[in-house]
Amino acid sequence: MPRFLEPGLWSPFILHLLAQHSVDLLWQIGSSYVYDLLPSIKQSFPQLAVVDLLFNPVGHTANYLKYNYLIDHVVTEHEGMKQWLIERGEAEETISVIPNGVDLDRYRPEPKRDWRKPEPGGAGAFVVGYMGRLSEEKAPDTFVGLRLAWPAATGSSSWCAGLDRWRTG
Repeated sequence: MPRFLEPGLWSPFILHLLAQHSVDLLWQIGSSYVYDLLPSIKQSFPQLAVVDLLFNPVGHTANYLKYNYLIDHVVTEHEGMKQWLIERGEAEETISVIPNGVDLDRYRPEPKRDWRKPEPGGAGAFVVGYMGRLSEEKAPDTFVGLRLAWPAATGSSSWCAGLDRWRTG
């Protein structure tokens, strides 16, 4: 909860935010404080839909079971949690299963490569870079001097980026 308020003002603050912003849906995700506030919230805003996100049958499920009469819908990540809820009397139509994860067929990670070597198949090269303010204490001139001394046969490239103009003294 906000650090700018005394704990005794949290409840009125939350109720004010719900009213001020005409909230239609409250998505409850593991806040014991909000669970305990649900009776006041629903009394003040009976039209407000409450959705609870439950990950597993331990922890916040005790509060869910205590306040489920005030919760309109439950979202879980897996069928096992859905089954657990059904076994405790939750109607199947009030539960949505939304798996968490990344589609690795669509978003296939590129194989890791050694950053010190050119890209496979000769595309690109080892890149040396300088990024920083172009001022004496950052020594971009040292970077440029090292780069000029580097043999061209290495197949490498370099870049230099920074803000400000070169200044001395």
